[in-house]
Amino acid sequence: MSTTRRLPRTDEERTIAINKAKNELAIVLPAEITITPSTKVRLLSIFTDWKDANDDIQLSEAAKTNATILVETTRNNCSMFIRHFIMVFNFGVERGVYPAGDRNFYYLDAGSDALPALGTEEEIILWGNRIVDGDAARVTAGGAAMSNPTAAEVSTVLTAFTSANNDQNVKTAAWKADVLVRTNLRPEADKVILKVWDETETFYNELPAPTKRDKCRPWGVVYENSETITINLEIINNVTNAPIDEASTFFEEGNTTLLSNAAGVTQIKTSVADLATLKTSKTGYTDDTTVVTFVPGQIVYAVTIRMIPV
Repeated sequence: MSTTRRLPRTDEERTIAINKAKNELAIVLPAEITITPSTKVRLLSIFTDWKDANDDIQLSEAAKTNATILVETTRNNCSMFIRHFIMVFNFGVERGVYPAGDRNFYYLDAGSDALPALGTEEEIILWGNRIVDGDAARVTAGGAAMSNPTAAEVSTVLTAFTSANNDQNVKTAAWKADVLVRTNLRPEADKVILKVWDETETFYNELPAPTKRDKCRPWGVVYENSETITINLEIINNVTNAPIDEASTFFEEGNTTLLSNAAGVTQIKTSVADLATLKTSKTGYTDDTTVVTFVPGQIVYAVTIRMIPV
């Protein structure tokens, strides 16, 4: 089994790497700073820029999500009013209240009571406007006014949908702009992360390999094995030996959280090297931190976490 260094592949992994390096820089003694002054300046700069970009994305994404929810609500409502208007008008044609030819005011086939397609935003806006404009023209031509719903009610829901749709487009554009800012920061982020990792590994290059990796990890350096390691995790009550379900275990090196099942069991598959730090919590129990140290050649581990009730 070989061990190699793996640079970040995603923006989340970049965030973790930058944050770890910055946090470690803030707590170590001056003599233990592994990076050069110029790299330190670049690290602090990209930390601020990257954090600001992430914060902006979080805010604009929340705004976009809320706008999307409103669009769906107003879209469904507008579509319903359009369908109901045409259906009720067709009922009136069937009863002889309106002549069949009046369907033409709405660009409908005079000889058919079929509903138009309303599957897209464009179709909803098209037919909503056709109803509003067509009904005004029909009444002006001497036709009896429509009700339940009226064209005015259709106009109200159409305006609400159009406004929400426009707002969503604005919010989406703002979110895309924020994402682009972070995208443009990636080259510098990757360069800084590489500098930090290279300089940190150089700082500890006289230590045995496992010790060097232990020293480098706090600076964000990630190592992985050539083989997948499996950790079969069992979480039980330390007093009763009963399994604990829905206990949350955060696998620090893998940046993942898992929940135990009804049997108190969960499984971790990972390629991280040397060790796995498992932080387990459950309401009514004392939090537990367990470190699994990997043995060369062993790829399956059975770990029991005994949680203490409080």
